[in-house]
Amino acid sequence: MRLRNITKHARVNRSAQLACDLGSYRYEALSSPTCIRLLELLPCAHGRRMRCSLKTFELQHAPPFKALSYTWGPAHTVIAKPRTHKGGKARSNLAEEATTARRHPIICDGQLLKVTGTLRDALAMLANAINLPHMPKIPSYYWVDSLCVNQQNIEERNTQVAQMAHVFRKAEGVVVWLGKEDEYIKDAITTMQRISTISETDWPLVPYTSFYNPKKSHLIRSTNLTYHHWLGFIVLINRPWFKRAWVVQEIALGKSAMVVCGSLVFPWDMLSKTLSFVKATRWYHHLHTEKLRHLRELRKHSGIYKQVLRSQLSVNISSLFLNETRLTISTLDDEKDTSPVQQPPFANLLSKHRSTESTDPRDKVYAFLGLANRTMAPFRMLPKALVPNYNLSVQEVFTEAATVLMFSYKNLSWLSHVEDSSQRKIRGLPSWVPDLSVPLHPYSLSYRGPGRWRAASHCAWRPDLASMERGLLQVVGYHLDCIDQTSILLNESADTSATWASIVKLALALDLPYPDPGRSGKKPSRVEVLWRTLTTDIYNHTYPAPPETGSLFLEYILNLQIRHRLTPWSSADEFQPHHSPLSDLVYPEWRKLLELEPPESSYCLDRYIKRLAIVVESMFNGTYSPIGLAQLQHELDQSTGKQRRIFKTSRGFMGTGARSLRAGDEVWVLHRGSLPFVLRPLSNGRYRLIGESFVYGVMHGEVLQMGLQREHLIIQNPFRNMDHYTPTPIPDSPATLAEKQIDAARRQTRLDYHLPTSPPSFKSWFRNRVIIPYISNQVEDLYNDCEQTLAQRQHFANALTAATSATTATSTLPPYTDPALLVNPPPSDLETLYTRTILLYDVRLRYIQAEGARRMSTWADWWHETSKPAPHRNAAVANACTSTIAFLEDDYLKRKVEFVIEVYAVLERGDTAMAEAVLEDLGKLFPWLKDTGFLTRVREGTGDAFVGLRGKLPQV
Repeated sequence: MRLRNITKHARVNRSAQLACDLGSYRYEALSSPTCIRLLELLPCAHGRRMRCSLKTFELQHAPPFKALSYTWGPAHTVIAKPRTHKGGKARSNLAEEATTARRHPIICDGQLLKVTGTLRDALAMLANAINLPHMPKIPSYYWVDSLCVNQQNIEERNTQVAQMAHVFRKAEGVVVWLGKEDEYIKDAITTMQRISTISETDWPLVPYTSFYNPKKSHLIRSTNLTYHHWLGFIVLINRPWFKRAWVVQEIALGKSAMVVCGSLVFPWDMLSKTLSFVKATRWYHHLHTEKLRHLRELRKHSGIYKQVLRSQLSVNISSLFLNETRLTISTLDDEKDTSPVQQPPFANLLSKHRSTESTDPRDKVYAFLGLANRTMAPFRMLPKALVPNYNLSVQEVFTEAATVLMFSYKNLSWLSHVEDSSQRKIRGLPSWVPDLSVPLHPYSLSYRGPGRWRAASHCAWRPDLASMERGLLQVVGYHLDCIDQTSILLNESADTSATWASIVKLALALDLPYPDPGRSGKKPSRVEVLWRTLTTDIYNHTYPAPPETGSLFLEYILNLQIRHRLTPWSSADEFQPHHSPLSDLVYPEWRKLLELEPPESSYCLDRYIKRLAIVVESMFNGTYSPIGLAQLQHELDQSTGKQRRIFKTSRGFMGTGARSLRAGDEVWVLHRGSLPFVLRPLSNGRYRLIGESFVYGVMHGEVLQMGLQREHLIIQNPFRNMDHYTPTPIPDSPATLAEKQIDAARRQTRLDYHLPTSPPSFKSWFRNRVIIPYISNQVEDLYNDCEQTLAQRQHFANALTAATSATTATSTLPPYTDPALLVNPPPSDLETLYTRTILLYDVRLRYIQAEGARRMSTWADWWHETSKPAPHRNAAVANACTSTIAFLEDDYLKRKVEFVIEVYAVLERGDTAMAEAVLEDLGKLFPWLKDTGFLTRVREGTGDAFVGLRGKLPQV
């Protein structure tokens, strides 16, 4: 241990001395937007620090170069939780674990340039490429994103990211660095080599279940692959490189690709063919350690995969789509001389590669722009949309992406990509905007039935671009029903069977006949409604699901019951059902559900008992295998799984939706929506999107025959909770900070803070969002002012009602729509007088609320800074916040006075008593106004009413 510490300190001292001798690398500005930098590795003696040079070229005239594709963070698969040693610190199974921090120095053009551990290993591999097979034997140039682009220069970053697609098209090829080799890589390569020997034309002959029983296929039998080989492939495919967002473009646009893992090199085509095979045979359903760990062969002889089997690894969908996108693009490039190129639509790219990851969440949008078809939506209608701009916040980028997609496609299909609220990470996103920084689990129901469902997709809807840019989605639709009962999820009860018990109870609560708004004449039983809902009425790509699916469903339930009763059989090699075995908790409800079936029903209790006897007998005879239920298991997993909640509505509909839905939520069928959506009403009359849903019986426009009223509604972001407040990045200049603080507050506020309807709720709104008492005191004047303003508005509303009932005169004056306008033209009757006054009050109330958000945002910044320990506190930031607050308070007082002048100017022409009352109320709120003579000057209308007031404002 002592020797290790001495070595560590010596290494640190050498790095510090090197930094002093050489100095940190400084980038020179690129001469034009089409310039790029290329990395040239320089020869160096073994064991000496790596040396390189960055040279600038015009892209079109650049020398031959290759592009390096790698991951910025650790390169190895995270198999399980790290072991711990004494002291409690995590201990990696690798000698030195790479991180995203740049800790490893190299020498570039005589200056010190630090890189990540993974990139250091990749550069060492390239420098030693002459010793690797299939690698170029002569020195060459490389394009490496983190080195060839000045990541600290936002403008350069914007420009370089915009032309990255051209860089990879220009490159001679791509070198993929997966990291150092591990003990599993040889099994992975063996798997790929042997699968590559199977002709693509023979893939349809490989049965789905032959993974568990290779004897069913001579093709699989001939490969002699074991489960250990497939586990090695699973470990390989879970290396972080396969999850990176940028590698999709890098591997898709490269003319060729060579994969390097330590000292092992293999062509991408071999990996590609294996991924295509796994996707074509749907074996990726089986390639999951959670399923493989139950196999007898692996339970007895796990070998080096003991830790792997304890983890949660699988052939993730991102790697399959990565390969699919490369095949699509490469096919287009091969055919570009003979057929028109049709690159993938941008929406498809975002959807397919949703589960990828990026260090900067904004790259989940920008990484796919270079692959998208520019002749299709959204770029056909909005050609200048979605230009890389790292000055924008993550919220702005994601909102812009959702806005342009929905605006250009003129439908609501993008709403199906909104994840459950429990999974969202980016704060401040409107509820209708997907958080692209997180994977979509479970997958959208639209994957289950693309083109099959038409709840109201044929009904017209015109998106309002201006409102969407403010975070508001205006939609039109029909309120189908309210949710009154829901199931529970697996993690919500100690008994895993409680989920099934709650689902069966929902089925028992259904009234018969089941609602038939489409007048189809169908009269499904409760059991049929249940299994068609759980499978979203799809089985093996067939819609509606064939009737025999119901028999499979009953046998599926039989297996779950038998697993509970016969523990030894529950470890059968061939089949591990997705759900846990059914305990006695479910039996009474399930039996009652079957008893309610008529005798002629395929789901009646007698037939169920007879089938149970047959299954049990065949099990003991050794002739029964539940492997045929694997397809149904997959259907249930995709439709419902562990992350969707079953619900029943008050009208008796059954459906499945997001895990966060609850009783009281509303089911809506919206124009241009293929699926119904679950919305949660907010206190302001607007709605929050909970997620998509499947409701059996209303998936094909039946709602239009129910006579429901068509309604207009607004979906927005729920009120922001200040305990999740993230301070705005603060510049050095206090003057710039003051301006940016206001702009940031306006941006965050948008129109999300809608005014409550009564003073108590407004006061509660403020206090509930200010968790620090000190800050609460700083906005006391705001909700006091709001109480008075609301009371005055109500007074004028009552006066308007009285004036309207007393006269039938109709005002011919134009409506008051400009808050800056005083009186133009002057009112001619009391009705118009009070109407314009109320509009003034509405404008004022909105301002008070926006002002509250701005002031609280700035106070939160101040509190965040002043709460830091003294060594880390920035006094300039705190002072800048204080200056901003003083400015906001002064501006608030001035606007209050301006508002009173506007109201007084309107009222004095028709109701002098009320005009005087408004001035008196202002004097009560701000007594010092009387001392300055301000109120008198307002009454007299003499000159500038603000004379003598400006000097007073800073003192208040």
